[in-house]
Amino acid sequence: MDKREVSMGAGVILMGFDNGIPKVLGLIGDEYHRTKHKAMYDLPKGTEDPGESSIDCALRETFEETGIRISGNRLADGPMTSSFLNMWVAEVPISTGIVIEKNPITGKFEHEGYKWLTEKEALDNVYPYLVPFVKWAFRVI
Repeated sequence: MDKREVSMGAGVILMGFDNGIPKVLGLIGDEYHRTKHKAMYDLPKGTEDPGESSIDCALRETFEETGIRISGNRLADGPMTSSFLNMWVAEVPISTGIVIEKNPITGKFEHEGYKWLTEKEALDNVYPYLVPFVKWAFRVI
């Protein structure tokens, strides 16, 4: 496959405040991804569908993986872009209900749960390729 044909990924880093302490929503990866990345937590994100814009992908994936519907005007910053991933940041109340459901296409759970993480917890436990995005999110929120 030509590199130009590789779909980008996109997502929204969800941040909340717990008694004034900023936290990021970490999604507990499935066993395969925890083993592959040697880390516990993922962020809401996924691959763009054909013809889908990066921002539309980010908003859709965030809803599919967390049950939280974010509108574009609620995004606090972004995108931060790597060679394969565009991420935005949004602040949500930490009391917002999180819904982890099966992937509608595969019928499997992509995540086994979630936890609101402090900056240190996140930096120590997110998939390594997501660390720059987490650092950025804590700087801009």
